Amino acid sequence: MNNYLFDQIKDGVFSAIVTPITAAEVLVKPLKKGQMSTADKYRNAIRNMPNISNIKFDVEIGFMAGSLSAKYGLPLPDMLQVAAALSQPANAIITNDRDIQRVQETNVFLLSDLATSSPIVNI
Repeated sequence: MNNYLFDQIKDGVFSAIVTPITAAEVLVKPLKKGQMSTADKYRNAIRNMPNISNIKFDVEIGFMAGSLSAKYGLPLPDMLQVAAALSQPANAIITNDRDIQRVQETNVFLLSDLATSSPIVNI
C-alpha cells in the first residue's frame, strides 16, 4: 500500500473506508515477504488512523455485489468492495485492479496512477 496515500488520509485530505477484504488483501504481500513490521503498520493504520471507517458487509451489500458481478462479469470479492463503497457516501474507489475501472457507478482510480508528490484532488 502506498504510504503517501495513508498520509493523505491521516491528514484529512479525504476519508477512506476499509472492508474485511481490504484488511485481508493489504496483509498478503508483506506477510509473504516476511515483512511483519510492514504488516503491523498496515494493521495499526486501519485500526487507529483518523478518517478511516471500517465497513461490515450486510445482505444489501451482498445483493448489490451480486448485481454488479452479473453486470460486469467481475469476481464477487471485487464487487463486494465496490458495493461497500457504493453503500457509503464515497466519491471514488482506489484500487490496484484495472478491471474495476469498467464499473461506471463511481469514479475508479488506480493506485499506480496516483502521483506521490501532489495531493489527490477532485475525488
